[in-house]
Amino acid sequence: MSANVSKSVLNLTEEIGNFIQYWGFKKIHGKVWALIFLSEKPVDANFLIDNLGVSKSLVSMTIKDLLVYNVILECPKEGPTLCYAPNLKIKDVIFDVLSQRESVMLLKIKAACRLASTSNSQGMETEISNKRLSQMTLMVDAAGSYLKKLLTLNEAKILPLFKKMNLKE
Repeated sequence: MSANVSKSVLNLTEEIGNFIQYWGFKKIHGKVWALIFLSEKPVDANFLIDNLGVSKSLVSMTIKDLLVYNVILECPKEGPTLCYAPNLKIKDVIFDVLSQRESVMLLKIKAACRLASTSNSQGMETEISNKRLSQMTLMVDAAGSYLKKLLTLNEAKILPLFKKMNLKE
């Protein structure tokens, strides 16, 4: 596969990279995912390197990350190189990212809240409001509860939403 993607498509991958970066991922994650998603056929690392103008090691690390988040899939090997395709099961992609990333982030925030509460209750912090620290802890708990409810929505409730958006399950 050669570098033959138009400047307008590369601009689109750039904008998707910016959007993905806004949500806390690396910009390259969005750019690589977008190019894989937009490609008619599965693509190999060389296609990504040639079109995005980035290093082999960066593409390799990015592919590894995207595979962990289940947003791309490794295709059966047909030639000397591995190829990748987008995971078109959008519900699975969204839920995997939420459960693997946001759930872990909320657990870390919750632990940090407990630690801050402990140091605050021991008088180590003089400028911090106990009331606001408690409110923050409640907000984090609520966010965790909402995320857990979202992740446990049954198929009967979530599938109609995806069908309305004309997305695969």
